[in-house]
Amino acid sequence: YILQKSNSQNEKAKEEVAREHGWKGNAAENFVRPAAAVADDIEVVDKSYHENMKSWSKLQQILLQNNMLPTPIPRTHTSRGFSGLPPDQTPALEGALRGTIHCPNTDPQINELLSSMLASWNEPRGTRDDLAQYYYTDKDGTRQQHPFVPLPLDHFDPQHPEEVRTKRRRYLTFEPDTGGWNNLRISFENILTLAALSGRTLVLPPEQSMYLLYAKKGDTRNGYRQYTDYFNMTDNSDFLRRVPIISAEEFLRLEGGDDGFVPLNGYDETKKQHLLDVAKGCEERKKSEVFCEDLYDHYLAHGQLQPLISEPVAEQNCFVFDKDVFLYGDEYISKLSEDVQSRIQTYCKNRPPVYYNKTMHDAPVWHFETMDLKWRLLTHSYALLFFTDPVIGNYYLRFARDYFRYHDEVYCAAGKMILAMQYEKDVLFGDAHNPGADLDRELVGGYSSLHVRRGDLQFPEVRFDSATWYENTKELWKPNEILYIATDERNATFFDDFRRKHSGPLRFFDDFRELADLDSIDSTLYGMIETVVSSRGSVFAGTWFSTFSGYIVRLRGYY
Repeated sequence: YILQKSNSQNEKAKEEVAREHGWKGNAAENFVRPAAAVADDIEVVDKSYHENMKSWSKLQQILLQNNMLPTPIPRTHTSRGFSGLPPDQTPALEGALRGTIHCPNTDPQINELLSSMLASWNEPRGTRDDLAQYYYTDKDGTRQQHPFVPLPLDHFDPQHPEEVRTKRRRYLTFEPDTGGWNNLRISFENILTLAALSGRTLVLPPEQSMYLLYAKKGDTRNGYRQYTDYFNMTDNSDFLRRVPIISAEEFLRLEGGDDGFVPLNGYDETKKQHLLDVAKGCEERKKSEVFCEDLYDHYLAHGQLQPLISEPVAEQNCFVFDKDVFLYGDEYISKLSEDVQSRIQTYCKNRPPVYYNKTMHDAPVWHFETMDLKWRLLTHSYALLFFTDPVIGNYYLRFARDYFRYHDEVYCAAGKMILAMQYEKDVLFGDAHNPGADLDRELVGGYSSLHVRRGDLQFPEVRFDSATWYENTKELWKPNEILYIATDERNATFFDDFRRKHSGPLRFFDDFRELADLDSIDSTLYGMIETVVSSRGSVFAGTWFSTFSGYIVRLRGYY
């Protein structure tokens, strides 16, 4: 039904575009335009608009003075995206409002607009989600809290990590994935979800360098970073009530004593100090004096290893969460209804299911050796974790959307770039007196986007030249359309073939360095900024096999 509805809407959209803009489907005149014709169009425009795109204060002034801003989306509009349902069909959204971002040096009216455009999460969340109002009735007819949706703590103060000894004294420890940021993110999202549903305190790994996240020269932290540098978690009190977070150093201080879950008393003083030093910051080099895996081995010696296998492919698992199997044991698996068993089979396919059980749940320390190829969690949580009760499954999809988000700094920089391209589009090719005329109801559009991965991508079948990229995507772009290209290609001439054939301007990250004050931003955030910018294009084309492209597609689903 959804596919039919989508196809129908797409056809109607094409007819509208054809009427308004002369769109001719896949005809060559739609996407091939002589460079001279583009130049003629641009000549009639006051070139001062380029200067307006270099200064955030000037761009804001122009947009406000000329009424070039679309109307912000009301915060009460929480049924986002294509599949958004009306309020009477979405009780989990009752009481929810769209989230907000706060950008420094930004006019309140523009800040409101950026919030409505870019905050894909709800804050506050719906009342049912916020209060964890998910119950079941036991065999005695008594209403109980659902075992996979623990009640949140009344309060957790990260300045007082010792509180977890009395509030959440079961821990989840893990190792970072070995890939780039989006591989790290995929694995980490699984970890966060598992910590939430099992009611555990999350222990972060020590700070360390993350693959392909290059810090600027002279970085005061020697390139070391932590997940909390990117995800808005430790300063989100609502999230911490559900998943308390402590550092590796705090974990050893709290649980490394004689009565702790990871005691250090079996080591001599030299080894003890070594592990304490590793917990402060480590390196993934065996010859390093602070080798990360020395600490992880200590966790594993005192904890229970994760049950999921990733490699070889023939042995991959899926993780199934069924309330009755959890409460009554594995013997209940054969008693599951035909419908539930069929849905598990459809979801897992050839992957043997592993059922979450009380042995896993009760382990004081649950360790995920996700740096090891065999145990990696390089599968999206919605393709790895199956809840036989779809109400609980949907709860955790919303949980990920609402809590697994970047710091405002990322969205603010992206917002400046997005508004600049929408402004440029209105000046060059649109109706400056009717701002946002071609934006959708989530204010997406004004440009389209393309991700071209070059770098170290291990799949040679998707590494090709600029001309091939154009030929493969040319039917997607509208005439004169601004195209934002996110890429790790540093050769400025690589896209010359594409530029000569595409009828509209090409824009790149460095074009907005001055406007978004990118030099003042931690360079390890740059890729995250680009995912947000790319996710807001009218049309997006990405690189096959790239988790960077994959995350953009997911964000587009949120918008």
